Amino acid sequence: MVHLRLVAVMGLMALSVGTSNAAENQIGESFDKSFRSSCVSAALRKGMPAQIADKSCDCAVSEMNNSFSLTQKLEMLKYPAKREALKPIVQECVKRAI
Repeated sequence: MVHLRLVAVMGLMALSVGTSNAAENQIGESFDKSFRSSCVSAALRKGMPAQIADKSCDCAVSEMNNSFSLTQKLEMLKYPAKREALKPIVQECVKRAI
């Protein structure tokens, strides 16, 4: 989770001063990789089988990218209350994976 917070802070700083598309893509990819890793770890800790955890978290990353901008995703890390928007996405992805 510390890595996700660092990505959020760095990403918001970069976006506030302006970045190139390549830099934004790199920040987005780093966010997605960190989110997926955290998602899979949390699912496995709760006893979810690895295959379902992988499918659920891949789906969650994809759906999150379809629903939120990079700035919105980074703000979710900075402001925990905004993470509530992810719950329905993750829940739907778990249903699809099962």
